[in-house]
Amino acid sequence: KKRSVYYFGLNLRAKRKALNMSQYKLAQAIGCCRNHISSYEMGDYLPSAQRLIEFADFFNCPIDELFEEV
Repeated sequence: KKRSVYYFGLNLRAKRKALNMSQYKLAQAIGCCRNHISSYEMGDYLPSAQRLIEFADFFNCPIDELFEEV
């Protein structure tokens, strides 16, 4: 797997867990389905550029923070 996809998944999961949110609740907040959240967290693929912006806005962080090595 590409490292960027891997680290995005880890960061997304960590940020979601820090807010004590389920994948379902995050999906509702972002406007996608839970399966997409799961696929992102598993590192199966990256979201679209628009969805990346939505995640950054939701978590109140810059987009590059979502790709930082952990």
